[in-house]
Amino acid sequence: MISLCSLFASWAVAQNAAVVHKVDGSTVSVPIDQIEKIEYDYNAGSQYEMVDMGVSVNWATVNVDISQPDNKAASTTDYGGYYGWGDETGLHMEQTGNNTRSHFITDINLYISIYGGSELTNISGTTRDIARMKWGGSWRMPTIEEWKELRDNCYYQLAVRNGVHGYLLTSKINGNMLFFPFSGWRIGDYVKDADELARYWSSSLVVSDESKTSCYYMGMASIEPIVMQGQRFCGFSVRPVCDKTK
Repeated sequence: MISLCSLFASWAVAQNAAVVHKVDGSTVSVPIDQIEKIEYDYNAGSQYEMVDMGVSVNWATVNVDISQPDNKAASTTDYGGYYGWGDETGLHMEQTGNNTRSHFITDINLYISIYGGSELTNISGTTRDIARMKWGGSWRMPTIEEWKELRDNCYYQLAVRNGVHGYLLTSKINGNMLFFPFSGWRIGDYVKDADELARYWSSSLVVSDESKTSCYYMGMASIEPIVMQGQRFCGFSVRPVCDKTK
């Protein structure tokens, strides 16, 4: 595979070779008979580390954290931030209800427009996906099917790393590992259950919910990871994935 990423400028075919012209003025020539196919690798040189767990997508090693300059948690044991579903800014705390506090709103249409809009049942890779908008490249939120694929193809155990409780997932396929800290979750401006459990958003709306306010997430606590449903406004963790180059 030839990675063009940010170096791509133009292609030229010279006789029996393909020539890549880089932005620094240099060129790379590859004989045509040695090229099977040409692909873009949007994550080449990425500052975000990934792990191949033997499943259909690669998984990031850390959570999204927009409080950091590079929008990622500082380490695999850092909690990262807490974000509403479909809030690409990561700043909203509004929730539905009749409470007089400023972050409560009664207009359900306004509420849905803040968190993902009414048209999408899957926000992965869209402009409402905080992973895509903050990390770029092909990074995106995992679908609930990708979450289930990871869970079903891993051994999982409670673990403590750097004093932080969480789940250690070990791939049944290739033995690679991922740590998911028990980051807790946020409601309004209050963080609950840190170091006791974690709730990780998927990109998938619960289509059977006629109100269109529920979305799937992966819950992690003392038992196995479980697919659950949460309201859009809930502040959950986000662990990005990226597509494998085919």
